[in-house]
Amino acid sequence: MAKLNISAGEHPLEGWMNVDIGGHPGTLRMDATQTFPFPSGEFSHIFTEHTLEHMPYGGAIRCLNECYRTLVPGGRLRVSIPHIGMLMRLYHKQHEPLEHAYIEWHCKNLAPGLPVCPETVWNNFYRSWGHQYMWSADRLITVMETVGFIVSGPLMLNESPDMQLRNLENDTRMPPGFLQLETVTFEGVKPYA
Repeated sequence: MAKLNISAGEHPLEGWMNVDIGGHPGTLRMDATQTFPFPSGEFSHIFTEHTLEHMPYGGAIRCLNECYRTLVPGGRLRVSIPHIGMLMRLYHKQHEPLEHAYIEWHCKNLAPGLPVCPETVWNNFYRSWGHQYMWSADRLITVMETVGFIVSGPLMLNESPDMQLRNLENDTRMPPGFLQLETVTFEGVKPYA
């Protein structure tokens, strides 16, 4: 059965149908905020990493509805997003070693010239990279459940009770531990009728 990787970018997954709005090599061009060009029940697994925050809120809900529609009953969706809870942790726990190192790395590498402080990270998250809506873990769970998914998580990066959904997140793009710090991951199962 087919598996769909939404917003594959420059990291398509082998053995998956990789789609992206940018039309990168090895991917099919698709706007995930619109009706997917696939029939209902086409996929056993769907994965999307750091994608929903780039969509307007309504577009992200359409995407999650389309994921539900195109999954087979018993099919599983894995969603990894940066989340507001991480930003709050940085502001309130900035003196813990991992958070402090993340703030310093983020500011020096992603916002050079700005103050090295949690506010710079906040501003980047809300204004950079085409982000349109920053999610909380609670909001994502609520929306996924409203769509119809049975939700589990949060899960650690690259870990899943489903073998097909393990080792998918691209955690090599940052120093060790940083992607896990800024990411929350949930899985949703489409129930059988």
